[in-house]
Amino acid sequence: MSKNFFSLIKKNKPLKVVGTINAYSALLAEKAGLEALYISGAGVANASYGIPDLAMTSKDNVLEDLRRIRGVSELPILVDCDTGWGSALSISKTIKDMISAGANSVHIEDQVSNKRCGHRPNKEIVSDDEMIDRIKAAKDSSTKDFMLMARTDAFAQEGLERVIERSNAYIEAGADSIFPEAITDLKDYKKLSENISVPILANITEFGMTPLFSDKDLANVGVDIILHPLSAFRAMSKAAEEIYEEINAEGLERVIERSNAYIEAGADSIFPEAITDLKDYKKLSENISVPILANITEFGMTPLFSDKDLANVGVDIILHPLSAFRAMSKAAEEIYEEINAEGSVENKLKKMQSRDELYDVLNYHTYEEKIDNLYSKE
Repeated sequence: MSKNFFSLIKKNKPLKVVGTINAYSALLAEKAGLEALYISGAGVANASYGIPDLAMTSKDNVLEDLRRIRGVSELPILVDCDTGWGSALSISKTIKDMISAGANSVHIEDQVSNKRCGHRPNKEIVSDDEMIDRIKAAKDSSTKDFMLMARTDAFAQEGLERVIERSNAYIEAGADSIFPEAITDLKDYKKLSENISVPILANITEFGMTPLFSDKDLANVGVDIILHPLSAFRAMSKAAEEIYEEINAEGLERVIERSNAYIEAGADSIFPEAITDLKDYKKLSENISVPILANITEFGMTPLFSDKDLANVGVDIILHPLSAFRAMSKAAEEIYEEINAEGSVENKLKKMQSRDELYDVLNYHTYEEKIDNLYSKE
């Protein structure tokens, strides 16, 4: 890999970094002309494991996604390493493992190990000294072209001045860049840039605490890196949700119920691929005594027959194998192109699954309430 984050930051003012939840979305981002990728801890938890981002995924879970993405793209990758996963020795090994798997940069944060999303309430942060120890441990395994980024969640609890104090202490300990989380005003970014000597990252995550500032506005206040961590994932989720709802509205549930009844009875079924005419399905149904499956895959040989038409010729199972995936891919492609061309996704918010909608699917608030109860100081 000839490029790294240091060289890209010199070339791009500011550098756009986009979140990719899998190898295919990484290819879409690269195709859109973007130059740097991000693996979000929330993205790993939500997309790869279907759980909330509440410190339930492991280093190995993140490494698995990293290896898959690195396998298809040579673009520099920034990886969310949460709090580093353990003691000083464990953090040092985390960095070695990340570099070995293909990461060009990681960020480690100053929350407690039972961490939360940076844009949620009730975050707790560790002391300056504990975070400095984390950075020193990470730096011990770092290499020349590897960017070690320190994320601080201190703004919500301690204010801007303490963010600056912590950031400079983290830089002295070895941090190459600073990720101040959940900043709410451009003036605060400007003050940070005036008082911090290394590149600063702005996390532009939709439906969060930070407004959707434009690239131009952020560049004008000295921000060096603009991160869009989950923009494509939110658009992909919304697109998939709409496709599944449309399929269900057309009668898929009844087809599934009938198919399960046949399976329970012990029947086999037939999958005749690439049939091009309803008359052929009718003839098959008249001469086959087991359920027949119709593969309604877009852009293929079989026309997009309706549920009603297929039912009328005796088809028992209707398969939509990649409908949601295609819609998700198109949605991600549009978001990456918008970020690359416009530097903002504000005009695309209606095409995204909101944070509340995501949390509803993941049952996020139930998990969060359990954590509140478990770690209550009462």
